Amino acid sequence: NRADLEKYIVGIIPAEQFHTRTIVKIQGSEKIINDKKGTHLTYTDISLTDFIVELTLQQTRQDFAKLTDEEKKSQKIQEIILKNIYKFLKVYEFNDFLKIKIQDTSFNTEYAIGKYELWERFKDSEI
Repeated sequence: NRADLEKYIVGIIPAEQFHTRTIVKIQGSEKIINDKKGTHLTYTDISLTDFIVELTLQQTRQDFAKLTDEEKKSQKIQEIILKNIYKFLKVYEFNDFLKIKIQDTSFNTEYAIGKYELWERFKDSEI
């Protein structure tokens, strides 16, 4: 996100926060060999909605990796996902939705929460 990069450069947000707001996808390719300027890379635009979804997935994967096996089997994952969604929605002041639906493929469950219920649930939490 360009705004985040600018805030990081001028010292408004710290490096750690900037890195949690950066989408990192690594893909191997033979084109990388001897490409010192990064000419093999393709840059594309992404909608704010997709950006927030990708950040949430990335942050949730990192949080999931820190959980114990017992915690991974609990409802704690759902809470982590919702809190990450809330955090990024607040950071980017994204309001253009009515509900959020989460599908957990490991437990084969689905959960939906309305915008105002989400705001109320996490309004007192630190982001």
